[in-house]
Amino acid sequence: MKRIDWKSISRLALVMILTASGIIAYQAQAQQDDLAGRRAKRSTFMKMKLEYSKNLLEALTTENYDKIQANAKALKAMSLAAEWEVAEIPSVQEYLTYSTDFQRLCDDLSKAAERKSIDGVTLGFTQLTINCVKCHQFVRFKKD
Repeated sequence: MKRIDWKSISRLALVMILTASGIIAYQAQAQQDDLAGRRAKRSTFMKMKLEYSKNLLEALTTENYDKIQANAKALKAMSLAAEWEVAEIPSVQEYLTYSTDFQRLCDDLSKAAERKSIDGVTLGFTQLTINCVKCHQFVRFKKD
């Protein structure tokens, strides 16, 4: 009868445990790096959105309808990009409602600019701003 070499089995078990621990640690770090990369990309994306919004306000105050239309269309295009989606939000349906409203408001703003309606543009910009604030409150509340 052959004797069991417990020392070899123990070493093998230790190697397997260390290997598994290393793999788990590597995967955890990769996930953290991926999350950090997505957050940085999203931050840049949101700064672009803010820049278009500032441009809208400037164009509104100077009644530059072409600039209003261009920035409203740029904001809508951004809302169709993948970066617009926030995977961490538990209530996707409510977020989609804000996104759909945002897109409609961008269209309304663009149409008011096309008609050169200062009242329509002012109302559209105000509604768009309210939508943004409410959505950002929703996202912060849902993530906390």
